Amino acid sequence: MSIFSRIGKLFKQMVAWFREGSGSHQTAAAPKIDPPVELVEPPKPRPPDNRRMRRAKAAYERARRKHDKFVKPEGTEPIPIPITMRPDSPAPRKEVRTVAEPDQFDDPNDKLIVDEWLQGSGDKVLFEGSEFYGEFNFRDTILDQLDRYWVYLDRMRKHDRDAYEFYKILGATLMPYSATHTWTTKPTEFKDKRTPEELEQYRREIELPPWFKTKWPAFGCVAFGINPVEEKIEITKNSKGWYQSTPKFMYFRKLKRSPWTVQPVVTGKVYSLTIWWDRPNDPKRPWKWGRPQEFPIHISNDGKLRVLKTRQRSSGKIGPWWDWRIPHDYDNWATQHGLDAQSHLTHMFCDCVKHVEFADFSMLRVEITKDDMHAIFGISPRRMAYFFQDRDIVLTAKGRKRRVFHFVRPHIRKDGAAVHAHFRGLKEFHWASYDVRITVPGRDHMLLSEFDVPVEFDPIKKKGQKYLTEGQTAKWLAQQMKDGQL
Repeated sequence: MSIFSRIGKLFKQMVAWFREGSGSHQTAAAPKIDPPVELVEPPKPRPPDNRRMRRAKAAYERARRKHDKFVKPEGTEPIPIPITMRPDSPAPRKEVRTVAEPDQFDDPNDKLIVDEWLQGSGDKVLFEGSEFYGEFNFRDTILDQLDRYWVYLDRMRKHDRDAYEFYKILGATLMPYSATHTWTTKPTEFKDKRTPEELEQYRREIELPPWFKTKWPAFGCVAFGINPVEEKIEITKNSKGWYQSTPKFMYFRKLKRSPWTVQPVVTGKVYSLTIWWDRPNDPKRPWKWGRPQEFPIHISNDGKLRVLKTRQRSSGKIGPWWDWRIPHDYDNWATQHGLDAQSHLTHMFCDCVKHVEFADFSMLRVEITKDDMHAIFGISPRRMAYFFQDRDIVLTAKGRKRRVFHFVRPHIRKDGAAVHAHFRGLKEFHWASYDVRITVPGRDHMLLSEFDVPVEFDPIKKKGQKYLTEGQTAKWLAQQMKDGQL
């Protein structure tokens, strides 16, 4: 075989190999490639399970309600309405309703306020945040406070007749123990010394709220030590052998001009704050009537406060004389707390003003009447049915018990009619031997804190002018509020 034939044969073999190799390459199985990843929306986080929180809240609320005191309601019991059924009808099955859980989120501020009812009581109970601002959520202390309120208010007539005539008609504001700082049954140990940081923090709290500097209210009154717990403390000595006294009332008045016995000022506003002291009927230390302590407060145009000097009588070897100063009793009182008289008295005035402001936060105003004396306190509409569950029974035309005053949310009826938000129920009823009247401030009448007519001391009666006493002013205000004119 010649060389050319060998080359041709080799060429044919190479062509065959090439074709076989390219064919195998074309027919070879493609490598496996993973399909593209499908973008699936991640599952929504499951809302936190608040069933444990609700159970704990219910348990602590039951522990709190063990301190409630109820009375037996008067009136005719409602007529029971029998359920009539056909003989052939099946027994009714209990309907199980499934309520969809609303969208919830983990609120870090959603915490339970749990503590001892009183220090040393040993039981953990529930507190609502609005209690610390003067709104009643539980009725465990209200009847005890009312029992003592009438006693101390009636004893006010001897040494402050004008205030008695005024507040027996308009009423002083009652507050829960949480708002009046009634934490324990033991006397408080006063701090005769304070650190510079504590003094600075105390002075920072001497500030009036914005509403006060806008409205300049004419009056305000809150009740503090009107309860048997404070009375027990007042007859017990502390570690220093002192008897502690708690103010029963704190009330302020706006003055048109300063009396001649008060340091004169040209600009700003002048108020007077009265601390009403009284004690329980302790046979060892009897005190039949209360004592008022009144001091003037000047508020400058920029909102700064200071205690004004008053004309005081002093005595010595050369005989009595008169001078202008803050009474020594106030200096001694402030020294017991490690303070000066200016800081201590102006702080008390701001504290009284803030309690009056907090009392207006409640949606409903409850007015309690006994004979010709009145008391007021605030409450939320959602607590009305619980709070007055032992009220005297009033029946409807169908023989059912009438519901107490409550708030109706907007909703759609079965027939498709839209119902707007409104109030319904009894606004006036009898409860625990008291007459009760419910109003909505701002809707039924004005807020009393918006009344800004000042008090005139020793007015010079001019021709054609007429002045009302504080009692007459209170009667006029009460009538105007009842008629809805204010």
